[in-house]
Amino acid sequence: MILLLAACAYEAQIVKISGVITQGPDSEEGASEVTVTSLGPTYEEAGTGITDGRGWVEVDAVGGSPVFLTLEGEGYLPTGFAGSVGLEDLELGDGDVWMRTTDAQDTIAAEFEGCDDGTGTSLVEGLMRHNLAGYEVDDGGDWPIAHEGFVWVTDEDGTVWEACYLDDDGDFDAEAELTGQTGRFAVYGTFSGPVVLTAGYELAGEPYWATEYYIHVPEGGVSPLYPVYVSLPE
Repeated sequence: MILLLAACAYEAQIVKISGVITQGPDSEEGASEVTVTSLGPTYEEAGTGITDGRGWVEVDAVGGSPVFLTLEGEGYLPTGFAGSVGLEDLELGDGDVWMRTTDAQDTIAAEFEGCDDGTGTSLVEGLMRHNLAGYEVDDGGDWPIAHEGFVWVTDEDGTVWEACYLDDDGDFDAEAELTGQTGRFAVYGTFSGPVVLTAGYELAGEPYWATEYYIHVPEGGVSPLYPVYVSLPE
């Protein structure tokens, strides 16, 4: 459940979002005692719930609109996901929404060591892939990694926060300006709440395509984006 950014008319109708919140993107174990808050298209609270022992939760959401979920629990970083919901109840799929553990966050901090100067309180990070709207890859396959991608985050004050990238060996490269072979990026900053993520890529050394995603970053937390999609070159 990732990223819906088109601004469009919607019907103010309450629907239910339900499903299991797991302990990580690849975990099958549910995260219990996690508070899940649903925000509507203008970032107002629409509903809240607490996961049970299985990690299952149900929350109200504004139907026919973007939805922003904030997840908080002991042993986890506040974790934010953005998506959309129609005018019917939505059941989350496997791996749609999950928690970022403090241990996993320490691993990411080690990968990007040198990127944050110690003042960053929030993080947007993820993996960029190409895709083609209206098409799907074969079962078990993935869209190709975007090697020449770029990312930045613009907060509510208009401040632009540039991304950090890794080299081809997966180590932080202070001079890198593109995603490279790993497709990975991280944006540290003091932003929180509604922000705009700009994602695009270069072709033949020149900016070729970019789009904007509206996301919500919990205060002191992380918005993980696996993946961020950018269109394939035509």
